[in-house]
Amino acid sequence: MTKKKVTIRLAERADVDQLVQMWVDLMNLTAEVNLHYRLRPGADELQHAMFVELLKRSDSFVIVACAGPNLIGFANGYFAYPSKVFAQSTIGVIENLFVVEPWRRRGIGKELVDRAMAWLKHFGAMELHVNVVPKNVASLKFWRAMEFQVHRVAMVKEP
Repeated sequence: MTKKKVTIRLAERADVDQLVQMWVDLMNLTAEVNLHYRLRPGADELQHAMFVELLKRSDSFVIVACAGPNLIGFANGYFAYPSKVFAQSTIGVIENLFVVEPWRRRGIGKELVDRAMAWLKHFGAMELHVNVVPKNVASLKFWRAMEFQVHRVAMVKEP
């Protein structure tokens, strides 16, 4: 692979097809450690519509990493507002993070997260959350390196 300059920017409508392909790749990787992430037929079309909608909203973000005209990574997220009965602060959520295989371990994921955190903080997030599948050891290691800590544990039992 030739060395190309990587740029990080907010996603645009023209990026949606490449975003969907990366999202599908992310879900397929996640399904390897959690079968609940297996995609059903038509999931890519639904996600396409979701990305189009997210790009229009002021309470969410989609950030991309580019090498030339190609997208090589993305992060997306949103604000989660607490119930009116709680005094807790507004929560920023990083929903997805993905970097394509040849570009991993080069700091691109960290740069995407740094930009995502800056965006969320700029627009009022007081706390940042990310969900991680416990069996995804590489993901846990990455988020711990980004100084995220376990905040709550979800427990599951099959009926």
